[in-house]
Amino acid sequence: MGEVRGLGPGEAVVSAADLAALGDRLYLLRAALDDTADDVRGDPGAAGWKAAYRHLRLAAGELAGTRLEPTALGGEGTRPDTSL
Repeated sequence: MGEVRGLGPGEAVVSAADLAALGDRLYLLRAALDDTADDVRGDPGAAGWKAAYRHLRLAAGELAGTRLEPTALGGEGTRPDTSL
């Protein structure tokens, strides 16, 4: 992986597929949070709390396994050429 002209220090390029996977997993976590709210509404009892835990555990596990690997990094000397 090398530096890319036009990226500043601390900037990186990631693949569209990796970014889409992150978005999908964040969506699943938001849905699990909504499901959890339904699971524990009122007097959920043990079954409701177990369902809430399962929803959150599965979604969080998917998200925790997500890695964004940069395909290119910015650095010193990689500022955009504005002399055009």
